[in-house]
Amino acid sequence: MRWLALALALCATQASALSCLQPDPVRAFNAAETDEADWIVVQGQLIFDETQLPHRDVETQHLDLPATQIPALLRGTALTQNGFTRAFDREITLEVQCFAVWCGGAASNTPYLAFLKREKDQLTAYADPCGGKLFPEPARKDLNRVTACFQGKRCVERPGR
Repeated sequence: MRWLALALALCATQASALSCLQPDPVRAFNAAETDEADWIVVQGQLIFDETQLPHRDVETQHLDLPATQIPALLRGTALTQNGFTRAFDREITLEVQCFAVWCGGAASNTPYLAFLKREKDQLTAYADPCGGKLFPEPARKDLNRVTACFQGKRCVERPGR
């Protein structure tokens, strides 16, 4: 009878793992470039209340919950033709998305390279479980790669895995 309980418990858990491409700022840039929406690229300190981050588990994974909208502040510099040179200090929305038991995440008071979607007067940073538009503690080489893309220079994505 124990084996039956164990089998039922295993069936109730998530059967497959989340499969994502390795996050790459150049891939995010190219996706934003081909999107009809307006995007801006900012590098800076993201500040928000981490207690508002969503948490999902096996019991709630089947619920179709909306993304979590968290008020945030982003202070840093926006991308221009000359690199990250335009001062940026704005309130934004951090939208955290969950897929089954996996949720995107972020850490407050941490530097990020963020791709922000502009809708009307609102800017939104997206944190999903695959990490495709929000990059913590960006390396100088990644900032340089994104700048080169913006300037129309060589813009090559890292190979996916």
